[in-house]
This record gives sequence, structure tokens and C-alpha cells, in this order.
Amino acid sequence: MAGFITNQETAFASLAVVSPKVDSLFSAPVVVNACDATTGWAVKNDDTTTLAVSNNRVEGIKSLSFAKANGTANTVFGAIYRTVALDLSACKPWDCINWYTYASALTDVLTAYIRIGTDNANYVEYSVDVSLLTAAIFSRCTVPLHKFTATAGTCINWSSVTYLEVGLTFSAQDKALAGILVDDIKVVPSLLTT
Repeated sequence: MAGFITNQETAFASLAVVSPKVDSLFSAPVVVNACDATTGWAVKNDDTTTLAVSNNRVEGIKSLSFAKANGTANTVFGAIYRTVALDLSACKPWDCINWYTYASALTDVLTAYIRIGTDNANYVEYSVDVSLLTAAIFSRCTVPLHKFTATAGTCINWSSVTYLEVGLTFSAQDKALAGILVDDIKVVPSLLTT
């Protein structure tokens, strides 16, 4: 019996050596923005209006609220943006960008999207098709970092991410929608998947 306990103690001791390596696979999420306040955020152009906070949220104390309008910019985007200061160089390609979006209706929506990069001309874009969203509830949008859907300019310097944009893409520039919410933008560690 004493031999069994010794072997068990040895086994636990060897697990302790392996444990830090296992723990490193599951690092903490990188909070990109909690979306609890409008400070630092702005509307993309006059096709987006009414930037505010909402008590309707997934995490934290608030979410961000805005509307798509038929403005003079003539774009298909209802979106907000801000500057950030992030070093994502330690993230793995299979880690995921994760955010929550809420649309009061989806009739004219094509995608929910997020852009990260250096500025509005140099970024990578991640999008989630409308078929994966549900109207009038928060939809969790999760995309592996290596599965971006578009790039612009010089793309991204992962060690110096300074631009963040999030919103919805619409079927035409003249479409309008009130009640768009965004919450809890993070990069979440993930195990390698295919």
C-alpha cells in the first residue's frame, strides 16, 4: 500500500511539471473593448447615427448602441470605430475574435463585421453571415484570427493594433435600422481546430 501512495505522489509530482505547459494553452482572453462607454468611440460617417450606451447587454455594465441611417456618405455600413493600443502578437492564429451584436431586425442585413488594424485603410476584417444571427437578441460572433474575410492596405501589425471598427453591412446604402447594439469585444484563446 505504501508503494501505491509513493507512485501516486510521483504521478502527481510529474503532473505539476506538465501543468504550466497545459495552462499556457489556455491564456486569459484579451479584452479589446468592454463596450461600456462611448468615450473614444465615433460613428463611421453620417450613415451611422445616435451613438449611445444601452442597459441591454451581455457582459459588463452597458453595451454600445447606434443606428444605420440613409446619410450622404452612401455606404452600406452602420458602424462605429475607435483607436486602441493593443499588442496581439502573442495570439495564435486559431485564437478567436469574439464579440456580441444585436440587431432589432435582419431583413436588410448581410453581415456583422469587425475590423482591426492600423487605421481605416489598413486592417483585417472578420465577418459573420446574417444566417448565423438572430434578430432582436444578442448573437455571439466568433471567428478564428486566421479566417479573416477581407484585408485592406498593409493589413495589420499584430504587435501594434491601433484601430477598431465594428458594425453591420447592409444590402444597400439607403437601408436604415435603429437598435444596433455591440458588446464585449475580446480575443479568446482556442485550441487548434480544422
